[in-house]
Amino acid sequence: MNIKLKIITTLLGVFFGCGIVTSQTPKAEQAMDSKRQHITEVAALTGKGDLDKLKIVLIDGLNDGMAVSELKEVMVHAYAYCGFPRALRGLQTLVAVLDERKAKGIEDDWGRKASPITDTRSKYERGRDILVEISGIPADAPKADYAILAPEIEVFLKEHLFADLFERDVLTYAERELTTVAVIASLGKGVEPMLKGHMGIALNVGITPDELRSVLAIVEKNIGRGEADGGRLALNEVLQSKGLTTAPEAPAVTIGNGVKKQKVTFHNRFLIDMVGDLYFPANYSPAKKYAAIIVGHPFGGVKEQTSGLHARKLAEIGYVTLAFDASYYGESGGYPRRMESPEVRVDDFSAAVDFLTNHPAVEADKIGVIGICGGGCYSVSATQIDHRINQYV
Repeated sequence: MNIKLKIITTLLGVFFGCGIVTSQTPKAEQAMDSKRQHITEVAALTGKGDLDKLKIVLIDGLNDGMAVSELKEVMVHAYAYCGFPRALRGLQTLVAVLDERKAKGIEDDWGRKASPITDTRSKYERGRDILVEISGIPADAPKADYAILAPEIEVFLKEHLFADLFERDVLTYAERELTTVAVIASLGKGVEPMLKGHMGIALNVGITPDELRSVLAIVEKNIGRGEADGGRLALNEVLQSKGLTTAPEAPAVTIGNGVKKQKVTFHNRFLIDMVGDLYFPANYSPAKKYAAIIVGHPFGGVKEQTSGLHARKLAEIGYVTLAFDASYYGESGGYPRRMESPEVRVDDFSAAVDFLTNHPAVEADKIGVIGICGGGCYSVSATQIDHRINQYV
């Protein structure tokens, strides 16, 4: 690949201007409204049993306008998946929070009670039909192996879980499935079939793939990386089985001088969601392929700063360029935020190469990298390891 000498001489003089630390919310956390985020946090921490963190998120939820009845209902629903001990300890934590707030003169909204049930059919019939509605699986489908072995539990599931709990309209079906996915994800290994099943149900009742990604980002933030990564693997399987893309792209928009910019998402080998801005040159033609340049930002930077400026300028002279937020920064995922991990930062470049190699606009054998300031260390290391990178600056 021929990276023009004039690019090198033009850019070297400004590569050492480090970016300013910017605290941006990861893209995965932006998908849900605040109420659903609070529900997810409460559910995950109830399932984990981390009462100190649970107290904090309960206070945040109340301060943000959630009703006591809603927070209480999340934990009542959670017991079906994490057991009475976890749910009862969660409810006791809520009692303590409410007592403290009352002593301070804070008046919380207690919300409403669940509506009376007027359906006169048996609980089994009602629960059976709710399960059919939310899962899309016919009532006469072959029974699962556990239901054949222990038919009693199949009755309990329909009568209690899908009738007694799901019929309580304090939470919607969608909010109950967010609760369920958050609790099961927080449990970690061994419950993957149930996690995938409820992710599928969540999609059926209107939860979007991005909202499920947001659930897992919250699980990573509050519970742990291992639990979140297990959930991401499960989600990818569910989305692929439904023919849904695992990394939807936004439309490209013109930003000046004929250059177009498109927000894109991809993953590194650590299953961290990477978010970048892909720039297309003026007079871009889908019928052609272009040389591409990946631009990495400095320590503490984000793609909207120096790396984005350089990516845009390079696109103006004919390259497809990609400026991305490194793991733990900007809109990309990973916790704790703004952490510098050399291993992960180097892999971020390879993940960007993976993305560009498979992009229809890019000549796979003409991919270069630029690292600005501290990002230059990582770009050099990536070039040494990943031989698909043809040039670096």
